[in-house]
Amino acid sequence: MDSNIKNILITRSKEQSQEEFAVIESLGINVIYFPTIRIEESERSIDLKMLLSNNARFDYVIFPSYNSAKYFLIALNETFYDINLIKHKIAVGSKTKTYCEKHKLQIDLIPEKFSAEGVANLLSKSELGGKKVLIPKSEIGRNQLEKFLLSKGAEVFSIPVYKNEVPNQSELDELILEVSKTEIDTFLFTSPSSYENFVAIMNIEDEKEYFENKLIIPIGSTTKEAIEMNGVKVNSIPAEFTINGMIEELKRLSLKVSK
Repeated sequence: MDSNIKNILITRSKEQSQEEFAVIESLGINVIYFPTIRIEESERSIDLKMLLSNNARFDYVIFPSYNSAKYFLIALNETFYDINLIKHKIAVGSKTKTYCEKHKLQIDLIPEKFSAEGVANLLSKSELGGKKVLIPKSEIGRNQLEKFLLSKGAEVFSIPVYKNEVPNQSELDELILEVSKTEIDTFLFTSPSSYENFVAIMNIEDEKEYFENKLIIPIGSTTKEAIEMNGVKVNSIPAEFTINGMIEELKRLSLKVSK
């Protein structure tokens, strides 16, 4: 892999990612922070608030992402729900766990692999028949985890609490111009929708041609599959499905970045 990478695009905002990418920028590599998703509370989060208002009991709550935990905590504070009515709390990812515990929500379990598959492996030996499982999620979240839980006899409450919107074009005019003028070597996509929105925002008609000979690193296997469905070659995925994992993958691919 060519180690002379000069320009990297990450589909997250500067506020979200600059701390992690400081080591990359310190080496003179240009990082373009291109947020392709605007997160907002889903109108359907009222369903979660109704459950919590009725003091519903659950055996598990699973937070697939930072935003799922964020909007769950908003509902928790609005309804004065007793969190002790939930026996086990699972966070998919170290960042999500840290966020929860910073807000006094103790996490009991975290899967080794930060994905739906990781949660399935974590719970594969547990007796789930008749167990009530709450999953706050994105409106466009995949349903692999729900299918696994249902197959094990669990009662699943999968509730969208946030939505992934495309940012307003006016918010991105300067970034669009910068990307159009820059020869980007590496693209880091943090979700399937971050890839899809980038293609839409940049009005890319031939995705395969646009990304040809570029280093493409998705945050995990689900994002990889979504990109490859459009005929785009994905070079590799990180061992850990996080931003830090993506940075480690860049190092592994001979970027010669030191910690």
